[in-house]
Amino acid sequence: MDGVKVSIKAYTDDIHRYYTGKSNKRVLKNFKRIYEEGIKLSTETVFIPGCVDVIEIRKIAEFISSVDENIPLRIDAYWPVSCDDWRAPTREEVLSAVKEARKYLNNVSFIAGDESTEGR
Repeated sequence: MDGVKVSIKAYTDDIHRYYTGKSNKRVLKNFKRIYEEGIKLSTETVFIPGCVDVIEIRKIAEFISSVDENIPLRIDAYWPVSCDDWRAPTREEVLSAVKEARKYLNNVSFIAGDESTEGR
């Protein structure tokens, strides 16, 4: 195994429960455990306006940086499906979240929904 990519849906447990129906405590605990075992980690999250927004992305980035500020984070723009109430973020909203995450992490990339992966 070369490494593990962990999807952190939300840092705030209430938001994670709303989004997924389950607590995030196990995900966050295992994230730390995997790192402590020396396994290469990368992370991803989905930017959802009104749910996993800039404030929540900052909390995710702060959590990751408390483990290691060099762990990569990719922020993906949410792509709506017909049964959801959520909308796709604008490119500017995604860039705002990326800017916030980069205050805490050294390797933040993103997919804004209108192009391929962009880097640092």
